[in-house]
Amino acid sequence: MKPLVMVMIACVVGLASELRIKPPLHPMDYHKFSQTLNGDPKQDMPRIAGLIARNLSACYVRAHTLAGNAQESLKRVKMGCEIEAYNMANVPIHRHYAMRGELLEHDEIQARKEQFFTKYKAHIYESANELTELELGL
Repeated sequence: MKPLVMVMIACVVGLASELRIKPPLHPMDYHKFSQTLNGDPKQDMPRIAGLIARNLSACYVRAHTLAGNAQESLKRVKMGCEIEAYNMANVPIHRHYAMRGELLEHDEIQARKEQFFTKYKAHIYESANELTELELGL
């Protein structure tokens, strides 16, 4: 990765930390990331939001590369990225509550995920879009 891009990402990470979202520098596997959670909502939830923002950004970059200038295609692929990010959030959210000793059924996980996205959705998309623009040089 070019040094300028790394500095730009560091700036976005700094901005995101003001929003209490902490995107990792690189896209990560949700299962591997989930093993690092400790059950503390003040630490875990912003980290989960950061992971989703980073992975969503990586998906947006791939979408832009695949769709090129075809705006309708880009819009559809980005929508697929957002659906994937929403669905994959089950893994870290379930793990977070499991670390707290709460074993949740599927419906309960979905309800907690809805609460999570209600709180962090705007920050996730804002961070993902900023990271995407930096990586694509837009």
